[in-house]
Amino acid sequence: MSILKHISFVFDCLGEKEKGIGRHIKSAALLNLWKTVLGQKVASVSDPLRISDGILFVQAKNSSWANELNYLKRDIISKLNAQAKSKLIKDIRFKVGGFDEEKNDLRSDDVSSDAFENDDIILKIENKIKKKEGEKIARGFTKCTLCGQLHMENNPLCFFCRKIKSDERNSFVCRILNDAPWTDLENIKKYIPNLSSEQYSSIKKRFKMKIRSDLDMLLKTFKFNKRERSLKKMLKDTATKFVFLNSDIMPEQFDVSIIKQTIGEKAYSYLEGSHDGKRSKNQ
Repeated sequence: MSILKHISFVFDCLGEKEKGIGRHIKSAALLNLWKTVLGQKVASVSDPLRISDGILFVQAKNSSWANELNYLKRDIISKLNAQAKSKLIKDIRFKVGGFDEEKNDLRSDDVSSDAFENDDIILKIENKIKKKEGEKIARGFTKCTLCGQLHMENNPLCFFCRKIKSDERNSFVCRILNDAPWTDLENIKKYIPNLSSEQYSSIKKRFKMKIRSDLDMLLKTFKFNKRERSLKKMLKDTATKFVFLNSDIMPEQFDVSIIKQTIGEKAYSYLEGSHDGKRSKNQ
């Protein structure tokens, strides 16, 4: 006898006051038996979250699975309630985002002796997905080589996967420029061969704007805290980085006087301490 059958037997023996607690126990048991009731394939792309006022909230792996499971929710509700031996579930709402694949992979593989795999639900979903995919591909859709989503653009990757790839590329280039701001396109292309000149210029321009913003913020902070040595070092390092980003010089060509030309005489005076000296004389 399954856990839910034991709970159903106890539930039937409870008085009205105790049945509220019984429903919570039965709901929790049903959530834990999601895989047992619906099978491995459905469980691998969905995760039951909670049951509230007869509504079961389920997290789906992606929008395609959310749509297909929503289409078959009457069958799912019927099978869940049959296992619970009560009309515990009245509706199911599917949401997308935050799906934990690792959690679902680690979910227990134990299946009770009276469990059923629900091949009819699985076949319906798989057939419907294949049919829809075939129809869309015939209309000119392309399947993303990363996530498998269908999209209308003439590109092997969908918009979202391209965005992720672009962010990863941009982040990598920024890390290189942060560590070695004199690095040119040819050297970066050793790591990212398909990086274009336009892409490199755009990334470098945005990174340069960030460093300029950091430099301005440090200069403002340094005005009121000139004795802080770590702040002065940070200011000098940021100014040096900005110099390399604004010129084509290499480390061996660097001269501190170039900082003065790049960031301005007043800003440079903070680095050298001359601003403090002038202030002291005036006082």
